[in-house]
Amino acid sequence: MTKKLDLHISREDLVEKIKAYEAEEPDRYLLRRKKTGEPLPINTRRIQQFCDEGIIPKATGLKGEESLRGRFFSDAHLISYLAAIRLRKSGQPVSNLAGLLAGKTLKELEVIAFENVDAGKSQSGSTHMAKIETANQLKRLGRREGRALKSTLTRYAITPDIHVTVNNKIFKQLDVNSINAVTEAFKEALLSEIQSK
Repeated sequence: MTKKLDLHISREDLVEKIKAYEAEEPDRYLLRRKKTGEPLPINTRRIQQFCDEGIIPKATGLKGEESLRGRFFSDAHLISYLAAIRLRKSGQPVSNLAGLLAGKTLKELEVIAFENVDAGKSQSGSTHMAKIETANQLKRLGRREGRALKSTLTRYAITPDIHVTVNNKIFKQLDVNSINAVTEAFKEALLSEIQSK
């Protein structure tokens, strides 16, 4: 979007703008019940929920500052909402939306909100959605950051067949007691292994 952002619209005006998107492209922007397919059109309650959960920014004051008593919304709120709905319709749970959208620039939100997911129509947008899905999968697998981390390791070859690898960041935290605990745990693991054979 290249037009100047509308900065002072009411919650009701925001709802009307979203309704227009839902009517024009229901497959992209209209939520539906999973079991029945019944439409779940936008309402002011959902806007409040998304603000409260940090999925979209809070309403602003007259000067554009976030405010608990803010009454104004902007096209930036609209774009954030549409991006959230696109992610929701791609299978993301509501609980993930705030984290997935946090820190995104308006341009990045526009890509999520307005991209074409049809093959070949929006390479950068499809790539972006793929990255979001990858991050989500990594979080499910225990990588809290949602991305691969660089680690520096030291490997000790105790014998030709026994190697121990230590992440270098732990060295600052080690003391004699923790080293004793680690070596004792390693000893117990080895003993357990040979006793089970």
